[in-house]
Amino acid sequence: MPSLSPSLKSALSGASTTKSVILGRGGLTGLGRTFADRFPGKAAIIVADLNTWAAAGERAQHELTGAGVSTLAPHVFETSGKLKANADYARTLAAGLQDRDCIIVAVGSGVLNDLGKYASGILGRPYLCVPTAASMDGYSASGASLLDGGFKRTLPCPPPEAIVADLDVIAAAPAKMAGWGYGDLAGKLVAALDWHIADALGEDRINPVPFALVQDNLDQWLSNPLGIAKGEPDAIEDLISGLLISGFAIQAHGDSRPASGSEHQFAHLWEMEGLTVDGNPASHGACVGLATVTMLALYDHLLAADVVGAARAAIALPQPSEPQLRARLEALFTLDHVREAAWLEGKAKLIDVGMLRARRERIAAVWPDLQNVLRARFMSAADMAAKLAATGTPTRPEQMNMSIESLERDFHRAQFVRRRYTSLDLLRDTNLYDTLVSRTFAPSGYWRNAA
Repeated sequence: MPSLSPSLKSALSGASTTKSVILGRGGLTGLGRTFADRFPGKAAIIVADLNTWAAAGERAQHELTGAGVSTLAPHVFETSGKLKANADYARTLAAGLQDRDCIIVAVGSGVLNDLGKYASGILGRPYLCVPTAASMDGYSASGASLLDGGFKRTLPCPPPEAIVADLDVIAAAPAKMAGWGYGDLAGKLVAALDWHIADALGEDRINPVPFALVQDNLDQWLSNPLGIAKGEPDAIEDLISGLLISGFAIQAHGDSRPASGSEHQFAHLWEMEGLTVDGNPASHGACVGLATVTMLALYDHLLAADVVGAARAAIALPQPSEPQLRARLEALFTLDHVREAAWLEGKAKLIDVGMLRARRERIAAVWPDLQNVLRARFMSAADMAAKLAATGTPTRPEQMNMSIESLERDFHRAQFVRRRYTSLDLLRDTNLYDTLVSRTFAPSGYWRNAA
């Protein structure tokens, strides 16, 4: 079996749940032995759809039986279009396996992995993941992002105990899926900027090991977008390695902070509201890619702003009362389930007047040094958009069935998707929100000038 890179070995060693990873060309040949080692005496059931059964599922079944693993009849979702990320599918799957002593082998990309992960979580069993595309970082992360009652939620469940990733299978996936994975990785740049802000303000301290797992390797993972578009083996290996390591960083830290910042707040908003592109639910990675460009365009203005002066001028400004916040959310959100989620997250951000004043004073005190830290990591929106475009990932709202006007409005909504402190909260605390968002969308701003 191919050996893991030092960075992947290091990340795996700190993972809370995942104990075994195979990554390389011909990796499926190690599936049977890996399953038998991790789950001795257990039967396997492959969960796939028609596409992933053809891509790797049938081969996976053969490898398992060849290693002497008992296998149940595979569970293949027979859908004519893209499989929906519906939590009820996972619940039905789990109910059907309740009395069968078996371990799920999820063969597929984001949706299938999340369905297998959540079903296994319901059953209280481990599972094994066979990725078929380098499309997102959820393979190795805890939680399943699924529609539940019409609302896109991250449902709690453990990550896989083992991952078997065959680069030949992954490289054969549609090229746009690698572009989605590249978009998900690109978001780690904004996640780092936001975490630096939260750290400097004492809101969420940087955990150095998970932070380094992602950020020390990010430049390399993003360095060859053309190679990813062409399906070059080394570029695809870097991409899937980066996605897996990001998930392991999440495992090590205990939540998604190492891999998710304000860019994911936009992506989750669009997914919660059912954004579709060409009749299908928008890809998570495509959403993150566009949101990354969106936030970098804003960061350009934030880094040029007089944040110290703004923080001092805002010292005595009140925050909205709960009734005022509720009224604002009523105006911003039309879907009841999204508005209620925004209310819970937004209300959690309301703090004591004294604490708010102290935070603004701290912003003014730390900004000069923090500004230098942020500038050292910053990449322009135009440069990031060029990288994403090289992989075929959308970089304009029109490519994602949105308008520039709706994207501008979403700046005022995304801040309420999570209570996690990000650059969006810094804008609110310094009273710079409206000013900097307006500059980003002004006739001379990024969105009106970018090709």
